[in-house]
Amino acid sequence: MRLVDKASDRMILQETGKTTNGHPFILMVISSADNLRNIERYKQVNRRIHDPRTVASEEEAKKLVREGKTVHPHHLQHAFLRGRGHPDVGRGGP
Repeated sequence: MRLVDKASDRMILQETGKTTNGHPFILMVISSADNLRNIERYKQVNRRIHDPRTVASEEEAKKLVREGKTVHPHHLQHAFLRGRGHPDVGRGGP
């Protein structure tokens, strides 16, 4: 992931903290280069859309929705949790 981050203008890789084992907890954002250049603006738009107290009118809300970008959070966890009854327990599975 770090190599792709360095080689691409379409990805941002951020360490958001540590896991309980002390390993980096990574957030990866993938989008067009233009969207990533403007990511702070899109964050601001999303915050305003989600808090109706910050939007003065229905017309302003519609404008923000047109300007904003869809965000699809996808969580991928690379840890394997196994317990009794899991088919790989005791079989040397990954």
